[in-house]
Amino acid sequence: LPRREESDDTFITGEQAAKQISFLEQALRPPTFNQLPRGAKNKSKLKMKGADSNGNKMDNVKIKAEQNAMEAMRRKVQASYAILKAKRRQEGRF
Repeated sequence: LPRREESDDTFITGEQAAKQISFLEQALRPPTFNQLPRGAKNKSKLKMKGADSNGNKMDNVKIKAEQNAMEAMRRKVQASYAILKAKRRQEGRF
């Protein structure tokens, strides 16, 4: 079979595409759509992050409990880091 440089179909090789690109070409802005596709939910109407499965906001008791748990974890990590730092000082590794 003879090899053809230019084929009749629309397949373009990388070399052919590189030949067609000009440095003066500009990229177009992506399209903007005024309507959402079917079944898509509007972002502004989505649930808030702090909402539970029923859509209710977290009450102040749960928020305080979570804050206290995070604070306790932070103190625990700080204490373990202080111990590690003290051991390194004793060994002479800073």
